[in-house]
Amino acid sequence: MGNFFETISKKKLIPLIFALIGFSILVFVIEEYVEDNDYDGDFALKASSLTNKVDSPALPTEDCYKYEPFIVLDKCIACTDFETQAMKAKHCQQTGFFDRLNCTKSKHIVLRPCLKVGQTSSFYKFVIINGFITAIAWIFALKRREYLDTRAYHRVQQQLT
Repeated sequence: MGNFFETISKKKLIPLIFALIGFSILVFVIEEYVEDNDYDGDFALKASSLTNKVDSPALPTEDCYKYEPFIVLDKCIACTDFETQAMKAKHCQQTGFFDRLNCTKSKHIVLRPCLKVGQTSSFYKFVIINGFITAIAWIFALKRREYLDTRAYHRVQQQLT
């Protein structure tokens, strides 16, 4: 397996690197798009999936944002220690942050977990760290290739003399 990376040509390696970078950027863009559509109060997607359903009076009021339009009153509020430890509030269990929403039809004010605060900053850190690791590995591979080429050149030179 070690010989494979030492013998691969630059003509094959460079397109492979660009393909990996392009794929990473594509995953990043898709992840951001899906995250924005899921948690920013975009009702169009929800409404299109629920057009043929009849409203049922048995639907829970704490989940009204899932089946009716809503307005985001407060975004990504940090939960207090009392809410997370003593009350074990459902909206604080996942991330420690929550959104305050106003469901427009039922006029209920509800709380839902805010999934953007901790996850996006962690994702950006992950991308940056991987970028640095990639750059270091690329530099190391270039130096290694240069060393192997020099060594091969000296062997050929010794054999010819």
